[in-house]
Amino acid sequence: MGLPDAPPDPFGQFLGEERTRRDAQRGADVGLPDDVRNTLNAAYVDGKLKVTLRAEDAINENRHMKVKLTVPKKWKAGPVAKLLIFSVDTWNAKHADLAPLAVDDFHLSVNDQPLGLEDIIQDVLRPSDEVFIKEGKAPFHGKVAKRSYANVQQLEEALKHTPQAKHNAHQKECYDAASTFYARSPLRPDVAETLDRLAERIVERAGRNRGDEYALRIFDAGCGAGHLTRKLAALTSEKRSVQVVAVDLSPKTIEHCLKNKPANVRFECGDVSDYPGRFLAIGEGVTFDVVVFHATLQHVFDPKKAFAAASNLLRGGGAVFVAQAQGRAHSDSLGDKDAKLQPRGLPKTAEDFEELLPEKSMLELVSFEDKVPYVVELTSTKTYEEAVAFKDQMDSEDPLGDYLRKRGTTPGDWREKMKDTAPGVVFGPARPPPAPARKK
Repeated sequence: MGLPDAPPDPFGQFLGEERTRRDAQRGADVGLPDDVRNTLNAAYVDGKLKVTLRAEDAINENRHMKVKLTVPKKWKAGPVAKLLIFSVDTWNAKHADLAPLAVDDFHLSVNDQPLGLEDIIQDVLRPSDEVFIKEGKAPFHGKVAKRSYANVQQLEEALKHTPQAKHNAHQKECYDAASTFYARSPLRPDVAETLDRLAERIVERAGRNRGDEYALRIFDAGCGAGHLTRKLAALTSEKRSVQVVAVDLSPKTIEHCLKNKPANVRFECGDVSDYPGRFLAIGEGVTFDVVVFHATLQHVFDPKKAFAAASNLLRGGGAVFVAQAQGRAHSDSLGDKDAKLQPRGLPKTAEDFEELLPEKSMLELVSFEDKVPYVVELTSTKTYEEAVAFKDQMDSEDPLGDYLRKRGTTPGDWREKMKDTAPGVVFGPARPPPAPARKK
């Protein structure tokens, strides 16, 4: 069933812009976790520094030069002046029929920023840099900030060896292999019935502080084969539409889920802990009424990081559901079979569960049910006003305009009057101004 009056791809509208932005920043420095930084720095100092030296002349193409160079190890800890002399000498040797260049009249630059004569080569250059010979005397120190770690490709390679990356790789391997089982194995009748009840409970909670005219939005974190996802999507109706984003680490599992995909579901491959920052297919300003971790929490590497992501995804007054349709004992039995696949069991008490919540997560425990099914509900402590005071980029309606009109503010001037002061709240553009004081 299609979504009434919904944009054709509301979740993907920012993805192309984000890819363009990332491509433009490939030469920029990337902040690193401390455990990765030391590994990268060591590899960078000991590894090869391959750069391209270029000289271009806007008038005479005969004066161009392109040389691929592996900087000698003994040069890397030395000044850029040595590389400048080499570059000019190489140009003069290649263009012996032209007037020679003088080292004092030129400088080297990276990303249109000059390198200084006394800058240390390994501090300001990274592998794959294009270093240009430019006219103009070189400064003593240039404008390129210290870049003592490797480029984006090396960063991505190093990140593959972090504990979380190794954990996720094992998850992908196991569930990629299990994807064929998903394709041919129907749900047990009792599990299917439990999921039906769970889906009804989630949708009922999602609509608790939503008007009937607005679509409910649910984020299924770690959707697996998509059994619960499809049951949630099936609860859409003419009166109330339900939109679901479902995410899983396993590419082959997502490939299975995409077969006969409901129109009101978007499946994505990714780590739930990276939302909403890393994968911007959702886009700024889009929030969810419920985030669901069904048979997922015991598999994630860092529960606090996952809950922090869930808090950022929720609208004010929204909820998080942590569930296991077959109960905690079933979860523990899976952990006994493969501790790497499931590094922890589900919490046994409400106190144990609260220890998994990060500080300032804006999540509050509402109920804890350790039975079959295992269900824990948390609520977002963002206020309802924070929930509706944003330009909702996924609805054709205008909740922000409605909100302001009810308070006697004209929608045309809200941009000047609004300020975003709610940290960690995923909505945009901003919160509403306080109501004007009444005249006596």
